[in-house]
Amino acid sequence: MALPSYVVSSLEGRARLRHAILRTEAGLQKALDVLGKEKKIREVQQGAGSLLLFFDPSLQLARVLKSLEQEIPELAAQSASDRQKPLVPQCLEQLFGISLRRIENRSLLMLIGLAALFGFVGKSSTHTVLSSAVLVLMARHIWLRRQAL
Repeated sequence: MALPSYVVSSLEGRARLRHAILRTEAGLQKALDVLGKEKKIREVQQGAGSLLLFFDPSLQLARVLKSLEQEIPELAAQSASDRQKPLVPQCLEQLFGISLRRIENRSLLMLIGLAALFGFVGKSSTHTVLSSAVLVLMARHIWLRRQAL
């Protein structure tokens, strides 16, 4: 099952939900009310715009998320927009079990390492190609996150 993007991490018995609506008092209170009704949720820890859930591993997280989406339309809208994502990123995320952003970051680090290795070994043409790939990925990385600068 593909989880909505507002579920930023999910392990057995633990999940973190992050969304802008959870930064508001009304959204946070609605979410806490819905989660408080679930008997298998052991604990809910509040963060800055996020909730960390500790629950019984037999809990069906998808059912809880549907309950949240019924009460909080912004979460439902996020879930709907996730279903409209292109198929390739969804497949990559499901194949590797990690987000596309982490795949990008790990690829970038791997290319940096390989470029350095081939630079030390003396394979200048391979080093140049890998360094060019690193520059392209770094430029994309910075462009996507330019508002955080």
